[in-house]
Amino acid sequence: MLNELLKEISHRYMAIDDLLRDVSQVIVFGAGGSGKHAIRVLQELGVTVLRVCDNDREKQGDTVNEILIITPEQLQEYPDTMVLVASDWGGDIGRQLQQLGMKYYYFGFAFDFKRWKSHYVTEQILGAAEQIEAAYALLSDEPSRATYRALLKYRLTLDPAFFLHADFPQYYHPLVLPEGGDTILDGGAWSGDTALEFVRELDRNCTIYSFEPEPGNYQKLLATIKDEKLASVVVPCHVGMWHETTTLSFNTSVENSMQYHVSVNGEQKIEVTSIDDFVRARGLKVDVIKMDIEGAEVNALQGAAETLVRDQPKLMISAYHEPDDMWQVPLMINRINPNYRCYLAHHRQSPLDYVLYAKCAS
Repeated sequence: MLNELLKEISHRYMAIDDLLRDVSQVIVFGAGGSGKHAIRVLQELGVTVLRVCDNDREKQGDTVNEILIITPEQLQEYPDTMVLVASDWGGDIGRQLQQLGMKYYYFGFAFDFKRWKSHYVTEQILGAAEQIEAAYALLSDEPSRATYRALLKYRLTLDPAFFLHADFPQYYHPLVLPEGGDTILDGGAWSGDTALEFVRELDRNCTIYSFEPEPGNYQKLLATIKDEKLASVVVPCHVGMWHETTTLSFNTSVENSMQYHVSVNGEQKIEVTSIDDFVRARGLKVDVIKMDIEGAEVNALQGAAETLVRDQPKLMISAYHEPDDMWQVPLMINRINPNYRCYLAHHRQSPLDYVLYAKCAS
């Protein structure tokens, strides 16, 4: 698969370290918050933002940071200028630029957020070819395999036109759904947003254990439980998911509290537990495990091995936080319990929120 894919994208290949090399000026597509952030980063790098482009007619002709906002059609006046997409609508914009005949357009996420740059190191991706192929072979349907190929193409080209957006909401894969009566472990509860969605979808016929280790986010979770009167169905757990029960360092020096993550250089100490320890201590039978835990997913799956074999819960696991999660998550699930059938879906028009769904064969 990978060799054929590389041949297919050879005309669009772009190594991230080469993206802004010898480039003196660019156009940013997106005049919103992401665009403003991209402008600031580019200017810090010494790159001139020549124009900003946006689809919003009310913004066109105005300025952002004293830079003129032009229409997409006006981009054709700059055929050899690099366009960097900075928008939550990256997939649609990529295809729009493709139709306009723009030759040099890339999704700016890779350089815009330093944490994600390691996802685009071509040598590391190609060096993992055997694991990538093995994970691809575990995917159980063509939509999942197409999504996997599309994400690899994007990571090797930075072309957002490759994104394939799922036609169902996140955590509601048609074959891997929460159901009435389920006991759900919600890893990465944040403010309780996902728990609230599950409660509403299941008409309160469920029990949710919401794991949130960061004190500020945990207070938000408690507030949601109180405000939405969820105490009878949502159990707040001031602890994170890991492969063992211990204390870890947590990095909170990021712009968004949703992106706090485990780090040896973290400023904060948090308590974590393995799912097996947690389930064993409470005598639970688990029906669903959801994880969006900022790169701790593979570790947490290791700590759930006993549960995955005994209870065979449905799995909804984020597979994008670490550079190799896209293949390591399905490979870990398969090592623990090869009876699982795996599916992949991408829920945003950016490199975020792709989820590995898994369910044991009947």
